Amino acid sequence: MRRASIGGSNSNIDSYVAQPASQAKVHASGISRAILGATQMGLAFVQTFGIGKAGHGVAQLFKDMLDRGRVIVLGADEIGDCSTDVVCDKAAMAHVVKDVMDNTLGKVYDDLNDLTKTLESCVSQSADTLRHELDDTHRELSLEMRLNDFNTHLHSAYLRSSNRLGVVLDFMAESQELHWLSHSVDEGLQSCLDIATLTPMISEGIIGKVVISLAVVNEWFSICQLLSKMGTHLRIFGSRVPFNASFRTEVMLGKQFKDFYNKMKQVEVPEDLSRKVTVAVRPFELRVQNFLNLAAVEHYHATNGLEFPHRQGGRAIPHIQTGSGAVSTYTRYYSKGVVKQFSETCRICHLDGHEDKVVHYGCWEEMAQSFERCVTIGGIYYNASLPISNVYSCVQSPSWRSPLWRSCGDRPRQ
Repeated sequence: MRRASIGGSNSNIDSYVAQPASQAKVHASGISRAILGATQMGLAFVQTFGIGKAGHGVAQLFKDMLDRGRVIVLGADEIGDCSTDVVCDKAAMAHVVKDVMDNTLGKVYDDLNDLTKTLESCVSQSADTLRHELDDTHRELSLEMRLNDFNTHLHSAYLRSSNRLGVVLDFMAESQELHWLSHSVDEGLQSCLDIATLTPMISEGIIGKVVISLAVVNEWFSICQLLSKMGTHLRIFGSRVPFNASFRTEVMLGKQFKDFYNKMKQVEVPEDLSRKVTVAVRPFELRVQNFLNLAAVEHYHATNGLEFPHRQGGRAIPHIQTGSGAVSTYTRYYSKGVVKQFSETCRICHLDGHEDKVVHYGCWEEMAQSFERCVTIGGIYYNASLPISNVYSCVQSPSWRSPLWRSCGDRPRQ
């Protein structure tokens, strides 16, 4: 704000004080009262609305200006002490006006400049604060929307699969029409594949809520497993049932649930939280892998005309590479092992022998050392004893020398 030129030449003062007293009073009093009125309005605005922390400084400036404005009014009233019909003494009038305007009105202009700068700073700070608050609100709302989207998609897909399973069970109880039954199972399995739509939604911001939702995801996978087993039984009817629940569908189903769990472990979070997520996810991940192991074994049985679980029995001629790099040929004889049941069972189905020679495929059972150790080697874990359960039984002898039968090596071990 450009400061007005005051306390200037004597000609300006002389022209001012040469006015009749009534006009001089009106002029000085009008300026001062206008400033006083504007100052009072500004102070009322600041006290009413406030402008953050800087508002206190602004209010104080307005109060100082208000005090000076009152001084100007008093100075103008002194001018009015002269007779309204005569011209006051020029020297006395000039002295009064110059003192009032130099010492008071000039300070008001300085205060107005300070006030302008303070207001500009105050508005700038308020704008920055508001901008940060808007950014925080945007992040919070975005996070809440992502979480709501995830929960909505998860529960919708879970309910669709549950509904399909209910329809299948109703069909089985009331009808023997396999054609419609197979379509219902197909639709149920297709709804299970919707887990793939949830995987991209997993992010750092909602990882805690995703961990909490694992119980729902696991229950959903149980429904999908049951639908898959129904599909396996329906495939027995062959061409009579236009059924799509093939091994490829089961593998896709297991892979997409596995991808979901892997994405949870890959989210970039603090190290301590990452370890907690990995520990929480591991049992569910192993359950999916166990499902894939069973699907692979059942698929091999189906494509080779074997009844699951095929027992050991027969000959295999594998090629075994020695430490020196040479290849040795052995002859192995498998037999059905003794019956033995376990409280926790690991069923292992293994293909042995070189494809150019004689191969053997058979399953045996052993005590599960742990869920993870059984599944990791490709076994199928059961948390119970099995009605068909025979231990591993195999002997081998080198093909290049006289028979020297020993227990077979080179087999999957927990």
